Amino acid sequence: MKISKATNAFLSDISTNRSPSTVTIHRNNLAVFMRWLGDKDVTEVNRETLNEFIVYLREKHIPFRFATTKRKGPLSGSAIHNYWKTMRVFFAFCSDVLRLVDHPEANLKYPKYQLPEVQAFKSEEIKKILHHAEYGVDTNGRVRKLPSGVRNKAIVMVLFDTGLRLGELCRLTVTDFNQETGDLLVAPHGSGQKTKPRTVFVGRETRRAIWAWFAKRSDYSPEDSLFNLSPKHIRHIIWEIGRRAGVPNCHPHKFRHTFGIEFLRGGGDSFTLQKILGHSTLDMTSHYVHVLEADIRRSQAQTSIMDRINKGKLTKD
Repeated sequence: MKISKATNAFLSDISTNRSPSTVTIHRNNLAVFMRWLGDKDVTEVNRETLNEFIVYLREKHIPFRFATTKRKGPLSGSAIHNYWKTMRVFFAFCSDVLRLVDHPEANLKYPKYQLPEVQAFKSEEIKKILHHAEYGVDTNGRVRKLPSGVRNKAIVMVLFDTGLRLGELCRLTVTDFNQETGDLLVAPHGSGQKTKPRTVFVGRETRRAIWAWFAKRSDYSPEDSLFNLSPKHIRHIIWEIGRRAGVPNCHPHKFRHTFGIEFLRGGGDSFTLQKILGHSTLDMTSHYVHVLEADIRRSQAQTSIMDRINKGKLTKD
């Protein structure tokens, strides 16, 4: 069976229990694999072939990127890891379901990489984002309230207050929002491997922003989408807000990072943060803890009694 035909069967199979974004990632990754290798028979692929593909991705592949990103150069380590995962699940399907090959990916070398440091918005950047979500400058140079400002402000406030993933935000419905308590129900999606069922909470100001958005909508039913926007649309909205605000690297996941770090800085614990963010393990949550530990080190370095008395800066009685 050709790789293209096996790919169609694989994508149809996972579409029943995986999110649309996951299916899209696997489809795109397999398309790159076929452009590199050709549409050969699945039985012609072995472990050496897959290792060569990983080397190609690391050294020669030039990825397509949207105009909203400034990143240049080769794939990141995390992106290569995503390809590795695609190869693993695709050829496992070819072996276990299609009975075509004997797991050529079973011993595929794990592409180790260093996770990038978690980056969060600074307090001044948060203020700018909130302002420019609602206001823009017209052709005459005057600051005006945007027609979509009420909706956009509600979106960024929900992201700041909850740390939701972009896909989770887009899947929220009107009935998922409890207008009295500020609870947002995050329902499991697909297999539930990534989006864990949980309830997150928004504060008073964010609740008011959502109410203002409801007031702008002429009519809606409980089953309607809360914001009625696709992930691509929201990603572009946030990029545009960042451009107007002069805030670099403004993307949805950075709101999640900001929430995680500020939650810990505010006295929250890592176990509660794990549940709020929907992490399966503490491994991902630990990255936020490391940022907090760096804060503590810097703070303690500035308040060291020995260093301050050596510099003559110790407070006098």
